[in-house]
Amino acid sequence: MSDNAAKFLSALSAFSFIIDKDGRIISASDSWSRCANIPAADFIGRPLEAMLPPSTARIVHTAANRVRMFGLPSAISKPMELAPGDIRHLHGEIFRIDEQAIGFHAVDVSMLMEAHKLVEVQRARVVQVAQFAALAQLAAGVAHEMNNPLAVIQGYAGVLRSHVAQGKLSGEVVVHTSDKIVQMVGRITKIITGLQHFAREGERDPFESMQIHGLIEEVLDLCRDRFENEGVKLEVRWRAEHSVVEARQSQLVQVLMNLLDNARDACEAADDKWVRLEISEIEDNVLIAVEDSGPGIPPAVRTRMMEPFFSTKIQARKFGLGLSNAKMIVEQHGGVLTLRGDHPNTRFEIFLPKRLSGRQVG
Repeated sequence: MSDNAAKFLSALSAFSFIIDKDGRIISASDSWSRCANIPAADFIGRPLEAMLPPSTARIVHTAANRVRMFGLPSAISKPMELAPGDIRHLHGEIFRIDEQAIGFHAVDVSMLMEAHKLVEVQRARVVQVAQFAALAQLAAGVAHEMNNPLAVIQGYAGVLRSHVAQGKLSGEVVVHTSDKIVQMVGRITKIITGLQHFAREGERDPFESMQIHGLIEEVLDLCRDRFENEGVKLEVRWRAEHSVVEARQSQLVQVLMNLLDNARDACEAADDKWVRLEISEIEDNVLIAVEDSGPGIPPAVRTRMMEPFFSTKIQARKFGLGLSNAKMIVEQHGGVLTLRGDHPNTRFEIFLPKRLSGRQVG
């Protein structure tokens, strides 16, 4: 190796070295010397095992053998022990220099990885706060939905009590009344189940096969009465009622509730208030579309609406999952959330693949 090449390596702040076919160090950057507190000259001519911790030496040897065998560079991006107890996240590659020599070059991205983790933690907190705020708003609307079946149960309980007092209680009355009570209890149970799914963060839930019909019905159980109370017609068009996807149910409930809430708010001032939910299939995808009769989304908002933390509802003291988080959840499901720019009404479309990670679903 020329003196210029050696000087170049020693001047790099990155962690770099060149080894021969026997795994002995030909040249190394001063970063190794500073990290291991060993003079740079002591690295030259020594085997990797003598200068690097065993785990790191094994990583380098394995990648170097792959480079020698196939001739292609091998990417490295993982935590590596550079000196006893000194673990850093290195990002770089191992590559062939000539028939005899293999080069290693990587930069320390530990601080960048820590910053990325911090951003993810903060994002998760923002999502959680938005979920709790949306849950509080949803609970207020669901309270009315719960009151209806509870009033029915109370009424039928009064019927039973009245028949007993009058000595007119018959088996037919008991069966009819108890059936109605059981039906209302089932209604309440569905609402509670929907609330539980909505409240779950869901990121650690497994992906499970589920029918779109059941998912949509659960969402409608949570929001149907709110649409009726606000005079907004909610129409559901089924073109693929028996479609099956692999998904995290709680997350998709949150996404659909967010889109439906946005659509209901958008047509608040419209003369003809309606929201349309459409479910269909396009090849190997299930399409869920939410369309409303509102005035549309201004161009300035369209360009930013998928940005994290962006919202037009802050002044109205309304909070939801947010389109950026909804988009992220859909993408985690291998799908796409998009706004149809060529449609006369505001129309959001979710494309979900029927199969996930190469597995056929349904």
